[in-house]
Amino acid sequence: MKKLFTIVLLVASAVSLQAQTAFYTSTFTGGIGSWTTNRNSGNPNEIWKYKTGTFSSYYSGTVTFKSTTASGGFMLFMSDSTVNRNNGTPEDADLISPVINCSSQDYVFLQFDQYYRHGSGSTGSVFVSTDNVNWYQVYATGSVSSANPKQTVIDISSYAAHQDTVCVKFNYQGDWDYFWAVDDVKLIAAPELDVSVDTVTMPQYVGFSTQQVTGILTNRGATTINSFDLTYTDNGGTSVSQRFSGLSIAPLATYPFTFTQPI
Repeated sequence: MKKLFTIVLLVASAVSLQAQTAFYTSTFTGGIGSWTTNRNSGNPNEIWKYKTGTFSSYYSGTVTFKSTTASGGFMLFMSDSTVNRNNGTPEDADLISPVINCSSQDYVFLQFDQYYRHGSGSTGSVFVSTDNVNWYQVYATGSVSSANPKQTVIDISSYAAHQDTVCVKFNYQGDWDYFWAVDDVKLIAAPELDVSVDTVTMPQYVGFSTQQVTGILTNRGATTINSFDLTYTDNGGTSVSQRFSGLSIAPLATYPFTFTQPI
């Protein structure tokens, strides 16, 4: 005998759910717009380029970037091309945003879609500046290829909040490695408190036994969460609520939760 559970989870009063609003967006639809490119080293061809449709990689073949607005265009640094193949010139190139006014924002998140294919010597980094001279690193791709696409969100409040001359820079370094595609760049006016229940790991079918309701919650706000309330109902039955306290969930961090009262 098996039972089908319909679980409804609600975040209660410990946090205030708010919509996140983008006050700057670049989808690269139709071109690079007011963004600029810069070649720090490498040959003249080794720069960020505006692309539409598919692109070709020497080892990966034909690639389709699956960002939300890729059909309208995106930016690409291609290290894995026949032009760059074994040319003995390391690549180091920037993609730089125009100046963005963040002076009215208390908290600022940077969001973008990416597809990063890692090569043995490649690195992808994101920097923020308020003067286009001094740059502060806020993100690194690491040595693992990303999903296609991977939506990445970074808290840049410490650099961008209340600043009226903010620039964002994507920097690729490599030497005949693979590629990095970037699209749908947004600066978001992050709420102070926001949270989402992203995953519920309760099994759909179970036998005659008690079951724990577990899942993953993400702090989508710009301040640390110390406690929150969660409520679930099973098949429209009596609500079960629990306070989770004594926590320190940093902005954009996840938290695995488990209800102590089983079904």
